[in-house]
Amino acid sequence: MSYLRNKYILIFSILFLVGIVNIEMNQKNEEQRTECSLEEIESTNNDNWSTIKKTSKSYKKQKFGLMAMK
Repeated sequence: MSYLRNKYILIFSILFLVGIVNIEMNQKNEEQRTECSLEEIESTNNDNWSTIKKTSKSYKKQKFGLMAMK
């Protein structure tokens, strides 16, 4: 009986360690996904800002003023 009990304890401990490693890997992947999504948000914000900046009235006035100075 003790052999079977030791065998079950060994199997349970191996599965437990595999589960812990799997949880840690999932957390690392989740952190990487959030970092990538934040970078994408920052890049799209920069792209949107450049298009907004070029279409704004102050940008057009400034561009017209620079053209008039030439």
